[in-house]
Amino acid sequence: MYSRRRYGSASILITSVLTSMAVSLLVLFAVPRLITVADSDERGNKAPGARLQYSGSGAGNLNGNAGQQDPNGTGWSEQGGNTAENGYMTGSTADYAASIPVTQRVAKMATAGVVGITVERAVKENLFSRNRETEVGFGSGVIVSSDGYILTNYHVAGGKSNRIVVSLADGRYVDGEVVWSDPVLDLAAVKVNLTGLTPLALGDATKLEVGEHAIAIGNPLGLDFQRSVTSGIISALNRTIRIETEDGVNYMEDLIQTDASINPGNSGGPLLNSRGEVVGINTVKVTSAEGMGFAIPINIVKPVVARLMETGTFEEPYMGIFAYDGQTIIARVDDNEINTMMQLRTYIYTKLPGDTVRIYHKKRGSDEWITSELVLARKERDGLVTR
Repeated sequence: MYSRRRYGSASILITSVLTSMAVSLLVLFAVPRLITVADSDERGNKAPGARLQYSGSGAGNLNGNAGQQDPNGTGWSEQGGNTAENGYMTGSTADYAASIPVTQRVAKMATAGVVGITVERAVKENLFSRNRETEVGFGSGVIVSSDGYILTNYHVAGGKSNRIVVSLADGRYVDGEVVWSDPVLDLAAVKVNLTGLTPLALGDATKLEVGEHAIAIGNPLGLDFQRSVTSGIISALNRTIRIETEDGVNYMEDLIQTDASINPGNSGGPLLNSRGEVVGINTVKVTSAEGMGFAIPINIVKPVVARLMETGTFEEPYMGIFAYDGQTIIARVDDNEINTMMQLRTYIYTKLPGDTVRIYHKKRGSDEWITSELVLARKERDGLVTR
């Protein structure tokens, strides 16, 4: 009787041990397939927190909000999760363990490519004295080539000036020279005699969508607040606004509207997308409303930058037409569909004065559409409102 009880106890003990081992092996091999812990990067550095993620398609966000459950019951959907659309860059655990806010990542990438621009202009001369009254203005600029080409606004650097000084992120101050400007577009290019600079990548403004991230970097209120970063969204596209300038009224077309804060001194700085690409040059803010700033689409100036980098100069081709968006008078140029005046300018800027283009347009005084050839002229002076 006693020996039989000992044998039964041994059987129970052996069964318990085997069961415990089976459970341990199940936990060891099955659980890692269901749970991903993101608490360190590939270098072994601890991240600010851990992210527990089901093996489905998404996760909760850093505010503690869980994602919405997949209706198929296999995991979690990305709505409300740490996705790029919600302000986070996400990747696999092996490649990018910790999610970083987009604005923070873009600021780190782009800050070195933003400059301050100080312009001294004579505002009054006294014929009976050598003293001249001057004024100093401040703005921002974007480095677009390693050999010193910088984009900014015409109202920052264009027109007559005594001196232009460019301040770099590394603390250097160098003189600059305007090599191209257009008051209608409110754009200018400045050249500094340096190499080895950090240019920013130019994006494609035609691919922007309302609601996506927008980051602005510039020097609001002068150089005391250099390279300030603000963020928001793309609020609207293809905006037209009326601007009073020293040369008269100007209509700026096809602008990007954003609620990223743009203040005096931000003019000429970049508007960036979530990939850190320049999609616009900040130009103006509506002072009578909050959160209404505008940027010039970068596409219009891409041909200018390419020509400057290739030849050092840009001779602007000129069609000699006067039109605004909404006037359907040109449908195609050289088989390229034209829907806006900005698209027309962008294509014409790829040409040279003297080149011939084929224009499919509405015949004057009728509804008939015809194709005509036009030889592009050379734009002789600034301030021409015709294209």
